Amino acid sequence: MKLTMLIISTILSYLIFKIYKEVFKEKIVEKAIEKKISENENGYFSKKRIEKFLISRGIDYISPVSYIILKFAIAFMILVMCFMELGIYTTIPGAVIGFFLLDIMIELSNNQDNKNFSYDIVRIFDSIRIQISAGAYITDTLKESYLIARHKRLKKALSELNADLMLTNDLEESVNKFNSKFKCKYIDTLCLSIIQGDETGQINRILEDTSESMKEIQRIIQNEEKKSVELKSSMIQLLVYLGVLAIVVFGLINQLTSGLSDL
Repeated sequence: MKLTMLIISTILSYLIFKIYKEVFKEKIVEKAIEKKISENENGYFSKKRIEKFLISRGIDYISPVSYIILKFAIAFMILVMCFMELGIYTTIPGAVIGFFLLDIMIELSNNQDNKNFSYDIVRIFDSIRIQISAGAYITDTLKESYLIARHKRLKKALSELNADLMLTNDLEESVNKFNSKFKCKYIDTLCLSIIQGDETGQINRILEDTSESMKEIQRIIQNEEKKSVELKSSMIQLLVYLGVLAIVVFGLINQLTSGLSDL
């Protein structure tokens, strides 16, 4: 049965490849999808929603059309795998999981970036606060922030922020554009503090208050990471103990079996 399904799957893959060569080379499907998602303004398959989702998660190298094709391709592959290995009743749940698998992977990657951002954001907060206290203007301090950031994605966005500030000289528009490139509460807080501080003229006080909150968040993250490392260490030790115990038990059983066979 499995051999038959493997042959069928191979034939289907070959046919799909032939169709791709004959039809997709003219980008007929891509153009159709592009037209459909452009017409859809508010739905799940809206081009604006997909672009916003991808950009805010740091995925600026995949177009909305490619994103949709990838989602359906992954769903189809998992559907076939479920049908071959687990049976027909698992195909629909498998396809649904496959359809959202790309989103899950993107969110997990973004969450890890957010944890890494926290260290840079705290240092940027302190740098801006200190420079403003010394009389520097907010746009000048933001230019210096590029040198502080260590995370590649954050550093790139700060570089683009500086370029926007030089071109437009519009602080609020440039900061909002910078903020749209992330789905991160720490960066939301930084951007909100800068905009509110610039509007009220009390940016130093706002940054002072927010900086303390950010440091507290960083301490919480550090404690969580410490606990995670300790948990992994404990799990490794437990697995080692269980492995040793299994070897001892296996040896005892082997000796008992040999003794009984001698009798």
